[in-house]
Amino acid sequence: MVGHSLGGAIALTLAVEHPEAISGIALLAPLTHLETRTRQRFDLLYIPSRLLRRIIAYTVGIPASLKFAEPTMKFIFGPQPLPADYMVAGGGWLGLRPAHFHATSTDVVAVEQDLGGVEQRYGEIVMPAGILFGSADRVIGMAIHGEPMRDRIGGLDFEAVDGLGHMPQFAAPEQVVAFIKRIAARAFVAPASPPLHENFREPFG
Repeated sequence: MVGHSLGGAIALTLAVEHPEAISGIALLAPLTHLETRTRQRFDLLYIPSRLLRRIIAYTVGIPASLKFAEPTMKFIFGPQPLPADYMVAGGGWLGLRPAHFHATSTDVVAVEQDLGGVEQRYGEIVMPAGILFGSADRVIGMAIHGEPMRDRIGGLDFEAVDGLGHMPQFAAPEQVVAFIKRIAARAFVAPASPPLHENFREPFG
């Protein structure tokens, strides 16, 4: 299971609550801990009321998002530049739909309600796990959401990338692919064959 940013919190939740469903987790700049400062950056999306959330999503949510789309994207990608074709080729415009706004807002509220409990159970994770984090991430800080995980998950593969921001899959795709393949190699390693009983002999022929 590969999770980026908020998707990292989702992957961690799966690893804790449904470990039988996945074989390993590879996390890119993941959200791992409750932090007021992080949520404040997404105040537009923090709408606890289900009714108000739906109303805003289908009225003022998208116009407001459009107004701040460019500076928001530059902030998220920084210090690397926003790819010129991101909004079309990278799917950026897909995030500016009422249904997507509503779903993202629902996730942001759920993080506030549920992540604290999940945090307490990271020590239960025994599957292969890895985290790749950029030292220059402006959205989710490595010092709070990355480094502490070294002591929370046994055998964690932690890769810190100097100068990289919050979107490593765009800024360093080859490095990200290599990281995911490394975790996958551990997750899908073939189990060792059981030893033969001492009284068992292979037949001839």
